Amino acid sequence: MHDLWVYCNGGYCRWQDASLSPLERGFLYGDGLFETLRTYAGRPALLGLHVERLRGSARFLDIPLPAEIDKCGDIIRGLLARNSLEDAYVRITMSRGAGQWGLLPSGTFRPSVLVITRPLKPYPAELYERGATIKPLEWRRDVSDPLPRHKTTSYLGNLLARRQCGKPPLSDEAIILNSKGNVCECSTSNLFAVTAGHVVTPPLEDNLLPGVTRRIVLSLCSDEGIPARQESLSLEDIVRADEVFLTNALMEMLPVGRIIGHTDTPRAFPLPGGVTRKLQQLYAEAVRASRSPEAEAQ
Repeated sequence: MHDLWVYCNGGYCRWQDASLSPLERGFLYGDGLFETLRTYAGRPALLGLHVERLRGSARFLDIPLPAEIDKCGDIIRGLLARNSLEDAYVRITMSRGAGQWGLLPSGTFRPSVLVITRPLKPYPAELYERGATIKPLEWRRDVSDPLPRHKTTSYLGNLLARRQCGKPPLSDEAIILNSKGNVCECSTSNLFAVTAGHVVTPPLEDNLLPGVTRRIVLSLCSDEGIPARQESLSLEDIVRADEVFLTNALMEMLPVGRIIGHTDTPRAFPLPGGVTRKLQQLYAEAVRASRSPEAEAQ
């Protein structure tokens, strides 16, 4: 892994040669943002939407955008060539950078940019066949907290949620509820429920990350005439649903096989769900279109 190339603050270097300032605010305070995506056959999928989200969060946090953000496609292609990769995991990380010491940023900062590519390790095929097991967390997310709507390098809340998956009863993902008792999302994914053919996902007002894959799924539903809406969901709504699936850029669309921890009796969902299966096919086609030379040039 240490022989792989990365892009760090203006140039390519080996992993072990990348370095940041001791005053780097992303390290000291989590004052930064990141995006993860994947490439297919050497082309980054939905890169424009990931960069768009990064730009919006940078504006909200008042982090100056470095020039490299406009060149992400070229940087990723340069890394893929240097690392001899086609199907890859990509992480774009940027922070406010290094400047004067102190909690509140003052003075001039040069934002730091780190882009990493490594071989993609797909989710196990067996997980898609049996479906993910999900369970609710005991703690709640404050509905007024502004940070969950942004993919910041201060990621400890998601880390703690994911760590709960490894504690009995074991699960693949953890459901995060907000302070009103509504479902937000899972520890690393957005959540969708299908009831009577209608696709429902929590609205952004319930305090969740506006996922890129989530956005594509809602767009596909609109294009294909599949009834879909953003609406608050309770845990009971999830339990009563006909189908449940999760989304993120790496897993794409993962069906849920059962929910545990809400009562003494797990709730199993029939697999594969018809709506989930159709959306999986549509998403695969959309991703292929997004990585075409024509789409990449737009």
